[in-house]
Amino acid sequence: MKLDLKALSERLKPYRWPLLILLIGLVLLLLPGPTKAEESQAAELPETLEANEARLKALLEQMEGVGRAEVLLSLQSSEETKYLSDENGTVILSAGSGTQTAVVRQTIRAPYQGAVVVCTGGADPAVQLRVVETVKHFTGLGAGEISVFPRKTGN
Repeated sequence: MKLDLKALSERLKPYRWPLLILLIGLVLLLLPGPTKAEESQAAELPETLEANEARLKALLEQMEGVGRAEVLLSLQSSEETKYLSDENGTVILSAGSGTQTAVVRQTIRAPYQGAVVVCTGGADPAVQLRVVETVKHFTGLGAGEISVFPRKTGN
């Protein structure tokens, strides 16, 4: 019994596209997805203003010419929380121990209003431009809402 590849190829010709799509789907299924640790780590990213200031400060201090930096971010308003409600009002969950909590539907983070960066290299216009671009991308602020100043000498 000899396998005739040419005859097999002719018989499978009408099914080549569905077989190709099936093969691509199987390859995608075999690719590794995010692990539980990666998912929980992504969920635990710092979202507080102070944490974002610290992250931005650390990033800026890694840039050439910036030197030591301090970052101040200001918000337009406070964080807004929207609760799940029905026709009777806000939905409340009651625990067996007598505690009650409202069901949060959505939490909206407040947008940034402005940023101030004080850094050792802040007198250099090239450094100022790089700092402003970095803060713009990090916060979504416009260039006119970001100020960069040089740090006092001796500090």
